[in-house]
Amino acid sequence: MKRPIEVFSVGIDFIQVVFRGRGDHLLRVGEQTIPVSGPLAVATFTDLSPATDYSISFGGRRSATARTLARPAGELLARVATVSDTHIGETGFLHWPRLWSQPNRTRFDDAHPVWALRAAADEIRAWSPDAVAVKGDVSHRDSAAEFRLAISILQTIGAPLLAAQGNHDGGNHRGCDAVAVAAELGMQFDQGVVRHDVRGAAVLMVESTVAGRSSGSIASHMTSARAAIDPEIPTLVFMHHQLMRWPFATYFPVGVPKPEADEFLRQIGSVSKRILVSSGHSHRNRSRRFEGIPVTEVGSTKDFPGVWAGYEVYEGGVVQSLRRIADPRVLTWTESTRKSMARAWGFWSPGRLRDRCFTHPW
Repeated sequence: MKRPIEVFSVGIDFIQVVFRGRGDHLLRVGEQTIPVSGPLAVATFTDLSPATDYSISFGGRRSATARTLARPAGELLARVATVSDTHIGETGFLHWPRLWSQPNRTRFDDAHPVWALRAAADEIRAWSPDAVAVKGDVSHRDSAAEFRLAISILQTIGAPLLAAQGNHDGGNHRGCDAVAVAAELGMQFDQGVVRHDVRGAAVLMVESTVAGRSSGSIASHMTSARAAIDPEIPTLVFMHHQLMRWPFATYFPVGVPKPEADEFLRQIGSVSKRILVSSGHSHRNRSRRFEGIPVTEVGSTKDFPGVWAGYEVYEGGVVQSLRRIADPRVLTWTESTRKSMARAWGFWSPGRLRDRCFTHPW
């Protein structure tokens, strides 16, 4: 039986809770109460204190506890949001069972990826980031119509868009000239390695997509990445393909092979340790450390659990906090996708709370 309260996300000043249950209830954290209605809802408690333990009460009794993240030392330098694997154009999800959000399976403009991206854009706009990094697989079939819709939604955020291609944007999915089409629509897919200065931090967008392939490669970009990193400035490094941890594929889809992934991390780590590296592609949430560098994978907006990520860069460290998209229609859809892959997807994709949310001091 599922617990009625799940702590999905924490930050230095907030706790996000998923409620699964029947009827109408009040959730309480400290002096705050938020009404929720079953069978599924998300409640976010804000204005909390960093590095503090909180009890979460449900039905008048303590149901869960959560600890907010520690605030890194020094001033806040930048806030950067990311979205991964939006797949605008898709109308069904995965297999065993395959789930469809569009009854006639043709109206991709009114299917789950569109609902999810619109809701994520609304939440990100309210968070007021300095920039938004779009980590590939913007489209599903690499079509101009898909890019037109996706980019029009992303532009409603009102922040600079920093974008890298995914394999669905011109790798093993070839339709239009994704780079040219995106540029015409006002979004630049960065080629090679491109550094963007964002207030007191830097964002490196690294191209990992290879024409004709689902897997990725960054071997040709190591020298450029090293040259782009300033050891005096904290740097977020974003790409589409995940950096593989093992010398053989332990799951699919395959990302950047371990030998070049490890060498890339050593190369940039030799310049600075004030770095975080994050990718998409795998549609799952994971976190590890490689010689002191945090390396993360962030899931898709459109399937369970349905997330976007926020990064707060401080002089003394970085905070990663994922948010589950709270729009009721999106929440109902993403929850239904737990059933895919013979119900394994619900266990495989979300990762642990410490994969999704953490403070990393420099």
